Amino acid sequence: MVLAQVRSANLGEVLSPRAFGLEPILRVHDEQFVTFLSTAWEEWVAAHGNYDALPLNWATRTMRQDRIPAAIDGKLSYYSFDAGTPITAGTWRAIQASANVALTGQEWVSNGEPSAFALCRPPGHHAARDLYGGYCFLNNARSPLKPFERQAQRELLYWILTIITATAPNLSFTIALMSSLSLFMPIPKMSTPTS
Repeated sequence: MVLAQVRSANLGEVLSPRAFGLEPILRVHDEQFVTFLSTAWEEWVAAHGNYDALPLNWATRTMRQDRIPAAIDGKLSYYSFDAGTPITAGTWRAIQASANVALTGQEWVSNGEPSAFALCRPPGHHAARDLYGGYCFLNNARSPLKPFERQAQRELLYWILTIITATAPNLSFTIALMSSLSLFMPIPKMSTPTS
């Protein structure tokens, strides 16, 4: 329905996404969490049958977190932050397709396209490193931005150095600025252009 509207509005050519595999996803998400998402439906069907897999409760991260439950019911509850986001037969396929759409949009922009519109469902904006909920499984907002981080850090470092140069007479301001910025973004090592 949404895709039909996009086409009828003549927003531009609709292209298929490229398959990226798990590597870009694992830059943002915990590997055990991704494995859980990829096998949850099969585990659920083996234990309970062919109907929506929903957690019995959801994780409170101040509770015991030193081991992942063995049973699918425990895993659903461990990895979810709500009890209303089901895992079904097509969930993993939809998760992968959505991630590939977002990553394809990122790739197009990285390769010089002035913009890209990546229509993703499930969207992913609620997903955390190792939690799903709100109909979001993988963070399709975060995964595509990961490759841009190094460039953004370099550009930030350039502006920090510019500010230091301009404010060198006021050293206390410069130190305070550097301290506050380091809380939000680690300053990368800049030894080589490829580091």
